[in-house]
Amino acid sequence: MSNNTEFTELAEELLAFQQIHGGTAKGRRKKSQNDAAVLVARLLPGVDLGHWREFYRNNLSGRWCALPVGPALFSEADSTGKTAGVSPHLAQILLNELVSEQIQRELLRLSRTGGELAIMEVTLQGRDALSRELPPKTLDALDSGLVNCLAQCREECDSLGNTGPGRYVLVLPGVGLLHARLMAEDMQKKFSALAAKLCAAKGGDAIPPVCAVGIACFDSHERSSPPMLLQQCEHALHEALEQRNGHISIAGGDALDKRNTLVHSSEKRFLFFGSN
Repeated sequence: MSNNTEFTELAEELLAFQQIHGGTAKGRRKKSQNDAAVLVARLLPGVDLGHWREFYRNNLSGRWCALPVGPALFSEADSTGKTAGVSPHLAQILLNELVSEQIQRELLRLSRTGGELAIMEVTLQGRDALSRELPPKTLDALDSGLVNCLAQCREECDSLGNTGPGRYVLVLPGVGLLHARLMAEDMQKKFSALAAKLCAAKGGDAIPPVCAVGIACFDSHERSSPPMLLQQCEHALHEALEQRNGHISIAGGDALDKRNTLVHSSEKRFLFFGSN
């Protein structure tokens, strides 16, 4: 599909929406009594920012922004080969891009000032099975509880995002491996208590679900990028999900349930001799 066809369809859709919504000729919507608003997004395959800006200058009145979509994410969303099927994935594409952009900003800061950066990704242990066993409202409550527990652990400088259905990520500037693992353990305790209360309120003798945590840390000796760090974090999360207990895994390190000691040799050097 050509760029012109995409733009023509977009213009027709906007005009139709304007007519249905009762907007003015200039495209400004009438102010509703409750001043409600929605954020609308549409995927334009084959269109880059240059084409969008040209179209924007000539046709649109304002309040628009464009977010570039990486080829990997677009191909993931369009795996069926049908552009009509990408709309359910659009929100996920946007969220992935926002997380990647935030990580890129933190990496740029580190390149100037140095420091540490950790990424923590979490999800429910056995979430697919839980989605079949539990009512949708209960699963939603567990997901919301997981997000709340993450929010309780974060500070204002940390960024909370979403990387997939039921998968949430914390970008933690200034946080190293040891601190990130302590945060993961604290978050798990908070969620276990919340899940136990939720299951007790629902009745039954079901074992409360737990959450798994994957952690990736920035290594100043390696060349890192947002996709690389997110891939490492996702791999660590997969390993955490495979563990029989603990359910915390760190990219590039042994799983907690496979260690003879909870402290790596590099961590011992830090504890006894400092960071240098």
